[in-house]
Amino acid sequence: MSIKRKFCGMTRKEDIAFVDSLGVEFVGFVFHPPSPRSVDLATARQLVPSAGSAKTVGVFVEQSVEEINQIADELNLDFIQLHGEPSINQVQQCNRPVIQAFRGVPDLHILEEYLSVCEYVLIDKPDGSDVLNFTELQDLPEAICQRLFIAGGISKEVLPQVLESVQPFAIDVARGIEQSPGVKDHALMQSLSHMLS
Repeated sequence: MSIKRKFCGMTRKEDIAFVDSLGVEFVGFVFHPPSPRSVDLATARQLVPSAGSAKTVGVFVEQSVEEINQIADELNLDFIQLHGEPSINQVQQCNRPVIQAFRGVPDLHILEEYLSVCEYVLIDKPDGSDVLNFTELQDLPEAICQRLFIAGGISKEVLPQVLESVQPFAIDVARGIEQSPGVKDHALMQSLSHMLS
């Protein structure tokens, strides 16, 4: 199974066009104002059409379902990615397929519960950590891994270690492909992309 790529925190058309040229499968747009990678709705209207064949993902943190659905509808996003306190009820109210994010590796039964209502789950680094402890992922069953995005400090330097521990559905990268927050480094994007293709 080839591992999909999600390049997240897009803020510039030229970066998205380059991602499209690499054939990256998912492009993420952050709608969380405290983030240095956040975009507002007006900016996103200009950026999202540049995604080409990539699936578009809106990243939301503790926002109301009404706001999330409004943005997803207006931009015709393919997926909604939810961060913050996980809520089955919120997932079920979203009007797009959901990627539910978790900080650190949750109990297996929690992942299974969310996968009964989500399209995918995402495991990110725990709060206060610079990187996810990827070895904690090595015991996850294949049925989970087939619907799992891995994030949390991934770069081309740590990617081999990640793939020794787990074969996820997709790798999610933001900081590891940047010159500065929201400004992508095309050489890094190309290098990491080739490692997964």
